[in-house]
Amino acid sequence: ITSTHFGTIKREGDPVIRDDDLERMSGIQPQKRFIRVEDPASESALTLMNVGLPEVELVNKDCLAITILRCIGWLSKSDIPERPEVAGPVVPTPGAQELYQKYILEYSLITHSKDQPLSFSYDQSEAFSLVPRSLMLYCVIPQELLHPLLDISSPDIKISSLRVRDNKFLVTLFNLSDKAVETFFQIPARFTKIN
Repeated sequence: ITSTHFGTIKREGDPVIRDDDLERMSGIQPQKRFIRVEDPASESALTLMNVGLPEVELVNKDCLAITILRCIGWLSKSDIPERPEVAGPVVPTPGAQELYQKYILEYSLITHSKDQPLSFSYDQSEAFSLVPRSLMLYCVIPQELLHPLLDISSPDIKISSLRVRDNKFLVTLFNLSDKAVETFFQIPARFTKIN
C-alpha cells in the first residue's frame, strides 16, 4: 500500500505483464512518503518511510527496495531492458551521473500489526518526514491564534491542502479508508460560516 497525494494505492508485488506492452513492466512504483507491506500469512506488517526520491519496489514479493539515487548517463537510449524504444532525445547527460556528491539519506522502518489502521502508517510518515520549524517571537500571541483552525474527529480523514482564496479558507480533504467515514469537524468560534 503506497501513499499518494490524495490517499493510498494498493498494488500487487508483481506487475501485470501483457504481451502487447511496448515497455516491460517492473515492480517499481511511486510513493509520496511511505509504503506499507502486510504479510498475508500472518498478522505482521511493516511501514517503510523515506525522504527523497519517491520510488520503491517490492522485488519477488519478499524484498523491499528504495530508490536512493537516479543517476543516468543519457536522457534516452534504446538499450534499456524495460524500455526498448527511445523515449526522447538521445542526449548525453554527464552531470546527471551525480559523481563526487555528498548525500544525506533518510528513511525509517516500523514493524507493526496489520490491526494498526492505515492512518497509523500515514501519521508516522508525516511525523518522520516533516521538519519541525520554530521561531522566536518578541510579542504576546492572542490565545485564539493558538487553537487549531480545524479539528477532525476521524483519523482516516486527512487534510490535503489549506489555502486562502478570495478572503476565504479553502480546505481539501481525503479519506484514507476504503469505505465511507463519518466524521465531525470543530472550528474556532471566529469562523462563522462553512460552505
